[in-house]
Amino acid sequence: RMYWLKAGAGSESNGPAVFASSNGFLGVYHMGNPANDATATSARPNSVTYISNNGSFNTGASGYSIREGAVGAADSLPGTGTTEGATGSRVTLGTLGTGTISTGEVTLSTWVKGNQGGTQWRSIISLGTLGNCCAATTNGILLGQAGTGSNRIGYQVTTNNNPTWPSAANDSWEVNVWMHLTLSIKNGSGNDTLYKNGVRIATTGGSDINVPNASRNANAIGRNIFNGDGTFQGVVDEVRISNVSRNRHWVKLDYETSRPGATAVTVGAATSQA
Repeated sequence: RMYWLKAGAGSESNGPAVFASSNGFLGVYHMGNPANDATATSARPNSVTYISNNGSFNTGASGYSIREGAVGAADSLPGTGTTEGATGSRVTLGTLGTGTISTGEVTLSTWVKGNQGGTQWRSIISLGTLGNCCAATTNGILLGQAGTGSNRIGYQVTTNNNPTWPSAANDSWEVNVWMHLTLSIKNGSGNDTLYKNGVRIATTGGSDINVPNASRNANAIGRNIFNGDGTFQGVVDEVRISNVSRNRHWVKLDYETSRPGATAVTVGAATSQA
């Protein structure tokens, strides 16, 4: 129940309690910066309690800017969309050591509005170690624009077995349109799932993906871990990384409560309170 104009009714909102490691969160980056930030490259803090991996911009690139996002302010990345390179635009997230993702479960989610279509791989969120595609030693977990078709959303996981890169249908990637993307993986489930705007759009369909327990030291927003793949060009908001597999109900509620014009909460008739 919500109270309007009632003396003594204080807020019970508690961000640190929500975005806590005990709730499976490893990284929550709200993006944008409410403080004055002329170059738009101040560190973006990780909101997760007890985990210090703040997001640092690669200042070897230029053209970063703060934009209106899906949820408050967001960051625009000026990636070329072609090659990564040392000067490629990205937000570096620091190392996730061995044991951070130890149960074979991971969920990646973000709001994104990309400027480019086509057939180039462009990661929005990438976890792993830099290397050539698609070496098992990279331990890659990638979510973004897939290079397996035209304007496709996709993901890739590299393991000691063959890499897998399921993707949605052609034209599932929409240019200059806000999309909420979520990837949920659970070892042994055979049903790892990709969602767009709270709706399932691709799955492994019984083929299991095993996420290895390994150290990952090249984690980033807007850059792929594979040499030569494209950097992302567009606006990114509300990036979340978890070491649990979120189910479809969680994903749907996450989308419905964060999308512009959200109506997941219905306000009823006002009642008076003594």
